[in-house]
Amino acid sequence: MPTRFYLDSNCLSYCLTPRNQTWTDSGVSRIRERVIQAARSEEIIVLGSQYHIEEASRIPPSLRSEWMRLFWEVVRWNFLRPTDELSRLESELRRGLHANEPFEDFWYRQAVRTASLRDSTKLDEIADAVRGATAAAGDDLKHRRGATKLDFKTKEPNRKIGPDTDTWWADPETQIADWIEDFLSNNQQSLNLPGDKDQRPKPKDLPLAWAIHAYLMARMVMTVGKDRKILGSDNHDAQHYGMSTYADVIVTEDQGFTLTVAQIPNAKKLISFDDFAAVLGLRPQ
Repeated sequence: MPTRFYLDSNCLSYCLTPRNQTWTDSGVSRIRERVIQAARSEEIIVLGSQYHIEEASRIPPSLRSEWMRLFWEVVRWNFLRPTDELSRLESELRRGLHANEPFEDFWYRQAVRTASLRDSTKLDEIADAVRGATAAAGDDLKHRRGATKLDFKTKEPNRKIGPDTDTWWADPETQIADWIEDFLSNNQQSLNLPGDKDQRPKPKDLPLAWAIHAYLMARMVMTVGKDRKILGSDNHDAQHYGMSTYADVIVTEDQGFTLTVAQIPNAKKLISFDDFAAVLGLRPQ
């Protein structure tokens, strides 16, 4: 079976413009042609999501149409459902999704493709909404971090939050499972779950929910325990990581994302853009 890749939005952009001085316009042209050829022949599978389109909506219009054309050339029909739908399906089936289950149907995918390629006004509206949501998400995460630190300082004035965060995260699978249990309880109706907790799926039965919660909690370890900067993109990154449940490999150059994923047990495999090029038989040039 072909390897399924989930490229982040920037790595898709590197197939259009050089990511650094080691890549020339000629080299970029070669990898772009190679990725398209490999996807068409199903030598590889490239997964896409609504989060790619949301992020690409903020690309300057002069570059956006080319990015969208490349996206659909390589993703083709491998366009994933939104995370809320995937989560609901997993909960109803009490397992991860198989075959075509994670993907949008043909007609909806075609509608999204047509709109993203032809309706620049709609993309501008999406961009405005994403900017607002990103700012709000960043503010919310900063508020949560401040509240967590204040609560810890009040309860444990003589202890340091960094080492205690490491202790808390020493058994991450237990923490993740606990958060997912709360998620299932808080979303019982929207997920069509029974009231009896014993009749609900186990956290490990829900790979997408597990991935998203694992990323968000690992990000908390980074921002609270290690005092890393909170970014407005943190929530989008969690959704991307969740979507990558249905990929074999994530392709990224994002160091913050990479460091966060390194905190997650049994994390998804990450490779760099240059490593991805090497899989396709190319090297920087």
